[in-house]
Amino acid sequence: MRKVILIILSMAAFAFSGDSFVLLESSKSGKELIKSVSDAVAKAGFTAADERDLNVAYQKQFEQSDFELFYNLTVFDPKALSASLPQNPRLAGFVPYTVLIYQKKGDKKSYIGFVKQGSISLATGVKDKKSLELLKKSENTLIKELKASIKDTKDVALGYKVTPKEDPELFFETKIKLKPTDNVMAKKESLQKEFESALEVEGFKISNITDVKTELEKVKADMSKYEFFETYSICKLKVIYNASKERPEAGVFAPCSVYFYKLKNDGAIYVGFPPTKNWVVHTNITNTEHIKIMQEAENVVKNFLKEAAE
Repeated sequence: MRKVILIILSMAAFAFSGDSFVLLESSKSGKELIKSVSDAVAKAGFTAADERDLNVAYQKQFEQSDFELFYNLTVFDPKALSASLPQNPRLAGFVPYTVLIYQKKGDKKSYIGFVKQGSISLATGVKDKKSLELLKKSENTLIKELKASIKDTKDVALGYKVTPKEDPELFFETKIKLKPTDNVMAKKESLQKEFESALEVEGFKISNITDVKTELEKVKADMSKYEFFETYSICKLKVIYNASKERPEAGVFAPCSVYFYKLKNDGAIYVGFPPTKNWVVHTNITNTEHIKIMQEAENVVKNFLKEAAE
């Protein structure tokens, strides 16, 4: 009997998404579900940065979709971040992050998901106890409000196991040195314009720009050491379209947040983001063509930033 119990517990550990991401299922669908999720996000104290119906975009660009619904809300918790991000700027690689809602064609169930504290910590390298406790509390509050708003939700069992490990390739950061004669804000604007142009040429979309410094100062965060701090939410539809065919839940990692910040009395602009390897290791993407598409897209961003830093 003890052996049977251990096998069952092992299977449970194998089946659920663990520390990577939350994934809930519901019999609700369509606009009703989107409204319920939006209400839960607001009640949890999160700020909505943007929302996108990616299924409409799939149909328009690829003339095909495997989904009845593929929708994302990009959100952030200003109160949780106000006490953690100023000392841990890499957290901005997940500001905002996505609350994903999807339903596959022929499936009576819909799914709601978002990244967990474990994924954020693993990618960013943030390990201080206070910050992790704040992120966990924020995560639990959002889960609680989602389950209160969508009363039939259940945790989802997945058919694969992931064991993500610390890996420097889970985060990319570079710094762009400034000359003493540079006008900082002019340099920032020039860099970001070039960044936007480079992305546009390669078919990326910028879904949102968040002024992190201003947003956190609204909730009394001490951001005084930063001259500026912004994040760009970027996405290349081909990337998430292909990844979602294999692992719909990979949508919790899209769009990608790219941060730009400068510390006062520091002669550099820091830029960083969590690469798509996070998608691979947390959702067990194995299709080599899908991985190639992701890598090619992220290399556009990396190569631009590396050249800017030279």
